[in-house]
Amino acid sequence: MDERRWPLPAGDTLAAHAVEALAGQAAEAERLGRLPDATVALLLDLGMARSLVPRRWGGLEQPLAVVLDAVETLAHGCMSAAWCAALFAEHPWVLAHFPEEAQADVWSDGPDVPISMSIAAQAEATPVAGGFTLSGAWTFVSGCDHARWLLLLAGWPGDDGPAPNGLFLVPRAEASIDHTSWQVAGLRGTGSKIVSVQGAFVPAHRVLEAATHAPERPRAARAVSPLYCQPVGGTLGLALAAVALGGAEGAFELFRQRMKQRVLRLRREVQAADPAAQIELAATAVRVASARLLLHDACEEVRQAGEVDGELSAEAVARLRVYKAHVVALCAEAIDRLFASSGGGALQDANPLQRLWRDVHAVQAHASLNWSSQAQNYGSIAVGLGPTLQGWWRG
Repeated sequence: MDERRWPLPAGDTLAAHAVEALAGQAAEAERLGRLPDATVALLLDLGMARSLVPRRWGGLEQPLAVVLDAVETLAHGCMSAAWCAALFAEHPWVLAHFPEEAQADVWSDGPDVPISMSIAAQAEATPVAGGFTLSGAWTFVSGCDHARWLLLLAGWPGDDGPAPNGLFLVPRAEASIDHTSWQVAGLRGTGSKIVSVQGAFVPAHRVLEAATHAPERPRAARAVSPLYCQPVGGTLGLALAAVALGGAEGAFELFRQRMKQRVLRLRREVQAADPAAQIELAATAVRVASARLLLHDACEEVRQAGEVDGELSAEAVARLRVYKAHVVALCAEAIDRLFASSGGGALQDANPLQRLWRDVHAVQAHASLNWSSQAQNYGSIAVGLGPTLQGWWRG
């Protein structure tokens, strides 16, 4: 994929091919409980894993807004595939904050490397000569079946004060996957399973302390791109919200086409002539448009912060996090309304609307995208009472 392919305009041949291919593989992804190999190959061919990789490693170093457009488009075909595509794009952005030696470990042979990450940990690291030993279990590790490297959060004993923690870069070969741990109703194809590590040695250069998220500062002639100076707390998760947005767009199009053909038996007319259905279509269009504007407003805010290499206040980060949650809430409301107006036919396994309905609620269940918890956190900070949520990032 070259830098000009995304965003893809409506009707673009590549976009149509990708969406059609993902839609055709979605049922198999649900059956497997992970993405089929062909789906991952397509995502890599589209350049999702290299989209935010620094150019010096052969990456595209694209603006985040371009990645959001790509994820949004892919979700029309399969939200599980779009979810993994979002994370395969975001996680290299995190790796770009690690020391140069760690980046070389991953990208020296090329930038198309799927990376999975989890901060949902029951884990402990022990300092040893040259690094740490790492043991524990991490839940919700999306895409782990196809990952070549893992980013895993863990803490270790500190000298005094709060115990330090950070991300550990671990080869997938040094971890084990519990393949029975992902039996769920929505986003089945993401394969967000439990991953375990027992006593793995992690050299110091593969550890990023949470208190030092700023990108490695350049030597003499090499400048750090503003992309990697964007605040972590405001940047991560935007691509996941784009999954919900694309799913809502897909549901809108399915409903619009179906209402032209579906006959309401008790009214003896096509649904397209039903005023109630017309209103639901309009309500969805407004929610989708509002969600897109809010998502890209948040994206632009973090882009501007990266341009000036500035941290955002705790209140600003909390506000961006509640923006992301509200985007997902708008999309869930939109799909709920369409699903409720689609009759019993929407319950059929062959109808993709039921999968979009299940998937968008799985997106909403993600801790970083849950409306109630993010809204409370922002409200508490806004009135001076401090945060109600803890994050591993500083800004």
